[in-house]
Amino acid sequence: MGRKRGEWAVLMDGKEIVGAALRTRYDCKPMYISQRHRVSLETAVQMTLAVDSGTRVPRPTREADRFVSAVKERGKES
Repeated sequence: MGRKRGEWAVLMDGKEIVGAALRTRYDCKPMYISQRHRVSLETAVQMTLAVDSGTRVPRPTREADRFVSAVKERGKES
């Protein structure tokens, strides 16, 4: 796998394709993504890059993490 944004390599478990290592930015650690029900690995890669906002972790994942953190904080206040 290269170092450029959008480059990816298939991850294998024996003979089974289990996902991909995808660079979302130049020379950063790759994200590991996988295909799911009715979504091919190639589509998962395209979708991940489509919601990339210039950071390593795509926007929906960051927003979900922030939401869960806020819910946890509210729970501590009770």
